[in-house]
Amino acid sequence: MRTGTEYKDRLLKFNYEQVITSSEFEGRKIDIVVEPKILIQSGLIQ
Repeated sequence: MRTGTEYKDRLLKFNYEQVITSSEFEGRKIDIVVEPKILIQSGLIQ
């Protein structure tokens, strides 16, 4: 199940991470870490 209070409570125990690499970064990478609370508050996760 991917909705409801129980699902959101479970999500709050984790973080979302995405690693982006590109030749434009000259061999470096960008790590983006987002707390699910931000996604819930913004309405992206309902």
